[in-house]
Amino acid sequence: MGKTIRSGRFYFWPIITANTVTMTLGIGGDLKRAFVLSIIISCLASFGFLLNDLWDRKTDEINRAGHFEDAGFSTVMIGVVSALGFLLSGIGLALLLGRLELKLAVGIALALVSYSLFLRKVLLLPTVLAAVLAASPLWTPLLLWSRTFDQSKWAFVVAIVLMVAGREILMDSRDQRGDFACGRQTMPTIFGARIAKMAAGMLIASAGVLLVATIASRVFLMPLQATVGAAAVTGAILYLVLPAALRTLNSETRETIQYFVIRSRIAMALTPLLLLFWRP
Repeated sequence: MGKTIRSGRFYFWPIITANTVTMTLGIGGDLKRAFVLSIIISCLASFGFLLNDLWDRKTDEINRAGHFEDAGFSTVMIGVVSALGFLLSGIGLALLLGRLELKLAVGIALALVSYSLFLRKVLLLPTVLAAVLAASPLWTPLLLWSRTFDQSKWAFVVAIVLMVAGREILMDSRDQRGDFACGRQTMPTIFGARIAKMAAGMLIASAGVLLVATIASRVFLMPLQATVGAAAVTGAILYLVLPAALRTLNSETRETIQYFVIRSRIAMALTPLLLLFWRP
């Protein structure tokens, strides 16, 4: 069970819940439905992580990822059963919420399957898809329950997608050996790690600029206390990701990229605080 628990990435569940609930709060939606939606997304996320790790055992063996690459038959079967359980749980809960929520959950599940099984050998498309799926706790409430088109919140979602896309490219740089051996067309395997890291840095910097511009556009619509709080959280997020991304340009070690990955996850954990300042 240890490998299944690690591959399920359950530490993402609180972050997913916080982002989904606060975004729903920011658009004046139903918080009970938001909580159920967060559980749906969490279940589907764990399904996707498990499916990817089970499918990627050859690549992970080269990259020494520590997932299922050295697992025996019984351990693999526990992972398969757990993945199916999370998939069915997510779809089942979506069925209780409504038809639109069910369609969205099925769409996310199909995207996760396509990502792991079919799209990994296509250049850039899986990177974009992974970034969009990672931001699903933010855009699903907007898509399902927002009564109006909130330009600032959608801009915020785009900024997060750009930031995660940059992180995905850096993670591909970390896993370049295994991806190359398995014939995957990632930016590092096609253009080299240096160019890939520069592209990732540009995406992350662009995300930072868009995030600052989004907050600045709301300054005159928020009370002073909310403005100061939003600026502080934005500054903390940028402090976590920008210097760490810059460090990867001048380093060839996996540890430097992993350092950025950890800091970017902490930044994602701070985004609910930022969303609280956009309450109606």
